[in-house]
Amino acid sequence: MRNALTSGREMLAVMCRVKNRLAYVHGDTPNSPMNEQLSSDSVAQIKRHEVSLGTERLSVLCAGPDGGASIILIHGLGWDAARLWSAQMQRLAVAGWRVLAPDLRGNGRSSSIRAELRVPDLAEDVAAMLETLAIERPVLVGFSMGGMVAADLALRPGTDPAGLVIACGGVTCPPEAEAATNAMLAKAAELGPEAFARAQAQAIFAPEWAARNPQAVAEFQIWRAQMDQESLRHSFRAPFGCDYAPRLGAIECPSAVFAAAEDSFVDLNDARALAARLPDAQFEVIPDTGHMAPIEAPEAFDDALSRFLLRVALRPEPRA
Repeated sequence: MRNALTSGREMLAVMCRVKNRLAYVHGDTPNSPMNEQLSSDSVAQIKRHEVSLGTERLSVLCAGPDGGASIILIHGLGWDAARLWSAQMQRLAVAGWRVLAPDLRGNGRSSSIRAELRVPDLAEDVAAMLETLAIERPVLVGFSMGGMVAADLALRPGTDPAGLVIACGGVTCPPEAEAATNAMLAKAAELGPEAFARAQAQAIFAPEWAARNPQAVAEFQIWRAQMDQESLRHSFRAPFGCDYAPRLGAIECPSAVFAAAEDSFVDLNDARALAARLPDAQFEVIPDTGHMAPIEAPEAFDDALSRFLLRVALRPEPRA
């Protein structure tokens, strides 16, 4: 069968004809009104749901059938669910997945950040979302810093993920990374939001892609400069003190590490070493792309994700 699967979309189609071994939630989810319709596309509707977290609010994009196997897409630092994951949400929902993509606190339409927090705090928000929406055995997909959030979730008692993907990211923040971040934020304060957004665009996008897509780069610079800069500063420091690497051996679900060949932030050898720490991991390199692989090379990214989801779907069900 694998030889006949020539593209990620074909893989998704076949995967969804396989017995849905991951679907543990059936029927309507209680207390989860899907308000504020975002897309009237006849292919898949993406809707927004607000999850109350005490005094905080987590805004979540939702698509696909309530009874489908669940996949959680976790964006990276300084992005939001709609800007990073909209294309993937459409494709996964059409394939039968129940897709949820939260705006991490400080991003998108979720609550702002007014005090220091760390990755475990962001993961706690997502864990509360999973409990509120009665999501069981989700596949966790984290991009960049979202990969660290996904790793935290995978290690939490009660999450019991069906799969874990860490894309273009790591799970540790050593002291030298903290020092570099603090120096960058000090420089950002001197530059101001607009100049800092331009510098960030030069850092995160591959030069060749940026040259071919000047409008997309310009739009990034505009909305990044308009972000809540205090929330952004706190988000940059969220990984400080975190190191999940020694605990990765405890993750029992299938996992994958995706690396971008031209990533200016994540070294390929470090990504390969991360995959080696996970007991049941596949390692994939997305060629000819920089850090923003889901944006720069969506077809290649989706192909890698499709291969992983097919492996997850074909895995035997856990015994009760």
